[in-house]
Amino acid sequence: MEAMLLVSAAMEAYQFIKQSCELYKQGKQIVAEVNQITKDVQETIGFFGRLFGKKPKQEVKTVEPAKKKIAAEFDENLLFTQVSDALIKFFQAYNALKAYKKEQEELALHVGNEEGNEIAIKLVIADLQMEKLNTDLTNYMVYMVPQELKDLYTRVNQMISHIANQQALARKAELDKKRREAWQKQQRMELIQDRIAITIVTLIMILWAWGMMLTLMHWR
Repeated sequence: MEAMLLVSAAMEAYQFIKQSCELYKQGKQIVAEVNQITKDVQETIGFFGRLFGKKPKQEVKTVEPAKKKIAAEFDENLLFTQVSDALIKFFQAYNALKAYKKEQEELALHVGNEEGNEIAIKLVIADLQMEKLNTDLTNYMVYMVPQELKDLYTRVNQMISHIANQQALARKAELDKKRREAWQKQQRMELIQDRIAITIVTLIMILWAWGMMLTLMHWR
């Protein structure tokens, strides 16, 4: 996947996170408002009931239908899941760009100057855009969302960072294994070559010695 596609994926995730967080904040606010109005109405009805021995008739609705509908449809767990999934996608794109950047930097060492410069420019632009997105996301999740979403961001970030570190260690271990296997293969090849060389030299010496013996026997 090219660098700009990873940046685009991170941008989409970031926008979805903001939309979901705003829905969460609005929903929580409306639910709290509806609950408070309902509580006030119940307390008022209870007060008049105790005072006059009967409940007063409610002639007007105390909660707007639109807000009542939003409060009834508000699903905190669903929004938590959506934000969590979007955060995971964002950090996956962020870490994937880091890995892609390393691969392309190594590739640039084995191509011509023109192609190498093009790779470098694309990586710089993508890296700058991704870092800006990461900064914007961090500032938004730290300063613009309720505490529970801040905690969610921190936990997801820590989890993704841990997984990324484990994957990096696994990749390093795999690379070290391949290098070790290549070194061992080279050592075996060198050992075989040495043995072949020794065998050849030994055969030559034996043949030379045998030839000398035959020559001496002939002259006797």
